Amino acid sequence: MAPDDKKEKTTFKDIIIRGAITSVCFIAIFWYGSNTSVLFSDIVATFASIPLLVVLAVELVDKIADKKSWLERLSEIVDTKKNKSTQYLIMFGGALIIYFAALWALTGTLTLGLGADSPALKIVAGLLALYVVAPETGSVEFILWAWVASQIVTQFQHFTIM
Repeated sequence: MAPDDKKEKTTFKDIIIRGAITSVCFIAIFWYGSNTSVLFSDIVATFASIPLLVVLAVELVDKIADKKSWLERLSEIVDTKKNKSTQYLIMFGGALIIYFAALWALTGTLTLGLGADSPALKIVAGLLALYVVAPETGSVEFILWAWVASQIVTQFQHFTIM
């Protein structure tokens, strides 16, 4: 058995379905961004204001989410073998939980009023959630490197560890 055989990989069908869910979420984020007045500089500044520990937590959760075993265990608990759509609904629900967790981490509070948070906060929280749900992103630390780039662009004005 080769060393790569021990790694659990998602199947092509899982990649397609997770890709479709991710695409629908991207459509929602892009639609929201195009219908609100948000500047890209606001998004970069908001991204740079993410604490380093939150970025590392997102990367860890993404690595866990890309392993198929957690989804199979969850399927056994919820018994989704009869209805696969329930499994993907749970995945979408997980993305919503990650979205609200990211929103809470960025604001320090969770206000569910639609006008309470800036559009840039909602977009960045949505992008973090999509990063976790997107297929096959667990092998690359994309959010970490994007965070480093945003720190450089903003000259470390928004740098925080916690």
